[in-house]
Amino acid sequence: MAREVLARHDVSAPVRTEFWSPRDQEWRDAADEPSADPVAERQALHEARQERERQASLTSGRPAWEVWAELPSHHDVVRLAGHLAAQGWPVRPHRRHLIVGAACGDDAKSLARELTGDDRADAYAAFRVRRVEIYPSWTDGGAFLAGGV
Repeated sequence: MAREVLARHDVSAPVRTEFWSPRDQEWRDAADEPSADPVAERQALHEARQERERQASLTSGRPAWEVWAELPSHHDVVRLAGHLAAQGWPVRPHRRHLIVGAACGDDAKSLARELTGDDRADAYAAFRVRRVEIYPSWTDGGAFLAGGV
């Protein structure tokens, strides 16, 4: 597009296309080094995004993702909340569901996969994973529990 604009105005100038390489943490010239391994480049971009989410969660003090577990009873909620809090997960127990905070998408999805195969989660439990933009009640001193229920 830059070349077209320059040509329309009869201007001659070198045009260079660069891209950010999350793996190398530097700008690269696209003409000099086309990505030889697009799968590796996508993986590097994914890892960089996960690290940004972890840092944002750490900086804000709020999880970037949530795993919602809907359980058959409050007793099940308390039992699962206690187990996860003992592992260091930030939990918010409610009457029939549990909200577990996760620093990044990979952590949230991994936890949901783990819970679906966990004998602590009843066969009737349902799990949802969602990204959180702003969830101020994680830090409002309310029902937030970490390290024990």
